[in-house]
Amino acid sequence: MECSYLGLDIGKSKIHAALLMGDRAAKRKVVCNDESGHQELLTWLQRQGVKQLCVCLEATSTYGHAIARLLHQQGYQVSLSNPKAVQAYCQSRMSRTKTDAVDANLIAQYCRDLHPHPWTPPAPEVEQLQQMARRLQ
Repeated sequence: MECSYLGLDIGKSKIHAALLMGDRAAKRKVVCNDESGHQELLTWLQRQGVKQLCVCLEATSTYGHAIARLLHQQGYQVSLSNPKAVQAYCQSRMSRTKTDAVDANLIAQYCRDLHPHPWTPPAPEVEQLQQMARRLQ
């Protein structure tokens, strides 16, 4: 079974997704970064016929944690990548365009080409402790 690759560019209010399936052009989707948007993304992925999926997003803030956890719970491989590594990959591709849709596509290509390490969500008590430490900072 061939793996598909999903690149997510996470913003405070929107998620830009780019799905790479085989040799076809990327399919794109924009959803709200809330529970209804997350469910809409899952429904969209099911309609695309995705079975095995590797998801990648940048670990820039807490905005992507909810969707990352949800996709992990669905059995997909999720990677939270260092933004500097993704940026270096983009520079190596000589990409000068900087939009959310282009970023999502480049993140999907990064995932396909470099196979970043899978992420495992922290235990709920660890996540709560991390949130409290961020609040103190």
